[in-house]
Amino acid sequence: MKILDGLGITAVKGVSAAGINCGIKPSGKKDMALIYSEVPFKVAAAFTDNSIVAAPVTYSKKLLRDHDEFQALLINSGNANACTGDKGYNDAVEMSEFTSKKLGLDSSTLIASTGLIGETLPMEKVRQGIESVADNLRPNGGSDAAEAIMTTDAFTKEMAVELKISDTVVRIGAMAKGAGMIAPRLVSHATMIAAVATDADISSGALSKALSDGIKTSFNRSSVDGDTSTNDSVFLLANSSAKNPKIESGEDLQLFLNAVTFIMTELTKMIIKDGEGATKLISYNIKGAKNDDEAALIGMSLVNSLLVKTMFFGADPNWGRIIAAAGASAPGIELKNTSVYFKDQLVAKDGLGIEFDQEKVGAILSAPEIELTLEVGQGKGVATCYGCDLNHEYVRINAEYTT
Repeated sequence: MKILDGLGITAVKGVSAAGINCGIKPSGKKDMALIYSEVPFKVAAAFTDNSIVAAPVTYSKKLLRDHDEFQALLINSGNANACTGDKGYNDAVEMSEFTSKKLGLDSSTLIASTGLIGETLPMEKVRQGIESVADNLRPNGGSDAAEAIMTTDAFTKEMAVELKISDTVVRIGAMAKGAGMIAPRLVSHATMIAAVATDADISSGALSKALSDGIKTSFNRSSVDGDTSTNDSVFLLANSSAKNPKIESGEDLQLFLNAVTFIMTELTKMIIKDGEGATKLISYNIKGAKNDDEAALIGMSLVNSLLVKTMFFGADPNWGRIIAAAGASAPGIELKNTSVYFKDQLVAKDGLGIEFDQEKVGAILSAPEIELTLEVGQGKGVATCYGCDLNHEYVRINAEYTT
């Protein structure tokens, strides 16, 4: 697998994109993105499991139940179209139908939205925006699209890779957004939205497996602030343009699964690094749990602990907070079996503190990326989860979000 530096979703054969400002954001920043494929995509998608869902989530789920192939995905930022009643749903339908008509498609257009909850979309501006974004589609428009889906994000999140499937080169390109309200709980069948496209020829079943495997160990094992959005959406799109032997099983499928998981994990890290007010990315490695699911449960308890987050912000080696948060999530943990490492520095062994090099540990905890390992001595379960620290800036951003 080769990483294609500087490329994103339009690295994929047959895919073009655009990003423009249509006036949803009063700032004048880009707020509408369109991804288009010359030939139809097969689609696997995952959405928030919040019981309160935005209109575009409801409508895109309906489209995926009713149709097998799509050629376009429209995403707006600046307005979530959530908690907007019948008007919001009708606006979502119109966005899809208006885009398909503009592009001359027989198929429906998938949609997603991100931004402020509780306000209806300015549909006259949206219609004008769809006209403009469709007219601006181009093969190198991926970065504009990645910029247009940002809300409180500080930077765009894109990447692309290529790999060989039975001697045929295939590509996977992706873009994502997210900085706050990030604790995705996605189910297959300031918000986290991701679009991952490939030109690989792959069966629908294999594509669904790639999605479910990928999100399980990436987006679903991450959190900025513990809040699950009404709009979380991930789309995995495959247009078969590479003309490779169809991926269905075996080694080719495993190669593809590994590549999708890699991309989703890298996007996850980008999102966490860009967490509102975040200064540090922390990888929590849990080892020795009863099983992998329990390891993930323990890891996410550490990720979401406010005491642990503030500990990392202050570069304070208060390892007791780690063990306390782990014990609260998995009551069967025995103190005598726990050990804590900051990177390669052991700071607690068998539940007891030990002497350690304060200078080395201080340097580890002051770095922008930190690796923590917690051993719990219950079994063979392992998991890695991703989180960030918590500082004053997160409070400022979210205290003033609408004002």
